Amino acid sequence: MELTELDRDTLLCFIRRIEVFEEKKVYVEFRRQEEFNKMFILQEYIASRTESREGALT
Repeated sequence: MELTELDRDTLLCFIRRIEVFEEKKVYVEFRRQEEFNKMFILQEYIASRTESREGALT
């Protein structure tokens, strides 16, 4: 899934809170943060497996 734009409904679905601080700092609190972390770990694992298989073919 590739997200090309962010509308209000999507933002409300994924983000719990946004805080803007001085010095151009932004804090974003995601809803379901643990699930996002697991997704990113799985994505990295799949990418590494794909790379190792492609390397074995050459």
